[in-house]
Amino acid sequence: MKKTLCILLALLMVLSLFGCGANAKNKVAQDDYAVEESYTAYSDMAGGSTMNYTADSKTDGIVPQAEESLLNDRKIIYTAHINVETTDFEKGVTALENLVAKYGGYIANSDVSGNTQYSEAGTATIVNRRGWYEVNIPAGMLDAFLEESGNVGNVTGKNKSSNDITEAYSDTEIRLETLRVEQQRLLELLAKADTIEAIIQIEDKLSQLSYEIESHEATKRSWDKQISFSSVTVNLREVELYTDVTYGNRSVWQRIGDSFVGGFKAFGRGIVNFFIELVYLLPYVIIIVAVVITVIVIRKKRKKIVKTEN
Repeated sequence: MKKTLCILLALLMVLSLFGCGANAKNKVAQDDYAVEESYTAYSDMAGGSTMNYTADSKTDGIVPQAEESLLNDRKIIYTAHINVETTDFEKGVTALENLVAKYGGYIANSDVSGNTQYSEAGTATIVNRRGWYEVNIPAGMLDAFLEESGNVGNVTGKNKSSNDITEAYSDTEIRLETLRVEQQRLLELLAKADTIEAIIQIEDKLSQLSYEIESHEATKRSWDKQISFSSVTVNLREVELYTDVTYGNRSVWQRIGDSFVGGFKAFGRGIVNFFIELVYLLPYVIIIVAVVITVIVIRKKRKKIVKTEN
């Protein structure tokens, strides 16, 4: 009987020891987690960077989402440039405005300089009006807009370029998500802070986080606008004659024919301008002729008077 009791007591002592050990392990694990949380928060307040969630479970799947975005949603900014000639500046500007409106765009900036100078006879002596326009066109309509740019005038140059910002855009999204997680944890920590020093440190860190979040959000908004609306620079220039943009692809005889036709056109413009100038000077010519005739008549009368006296 005594032997049996001794065995039972020994078993109870062993079970007690195992139970204490398990409780001690649980308590150590809890203490380690608390220390880790406190260290993470205060390390950041001291200027550390322990909350860098890029490839672990704490990011709640941020990296896989970014990778999927990289594969399925490219972030590309398109820009274009057009040089256009027009023989009627006002008409060219109206045509450009109508084309922009047709494709759902808008003119963001513009600058018009120069003027057409006319002589007193009414002939154009200098044709040098120029217009610079920064136009924003929905990205999906850009190619169609460029295709129809010839409706504005004679297109002498046109180009289109792209800038793939997918990687930078994704990095900004990841950074924003990380900062928001850190901000939320600091807010929770602030609610539990029980000393003035801790509150001041947490609020200072929150202020820095807010500034950085706003900066990244502003960058992202700017990118979103540039991705949605492509920027097109249009240089509109007034000319007297259009530039032949097909000249380099024409044969020698075609070039000679163009020069011959161009020479006759220039000669014709010269004749027209000559007659316009002549009409302008006609009153002066009439006055001069009248004076000359008057002088001649007076001289003839004097000669007759002299002859009669003799």
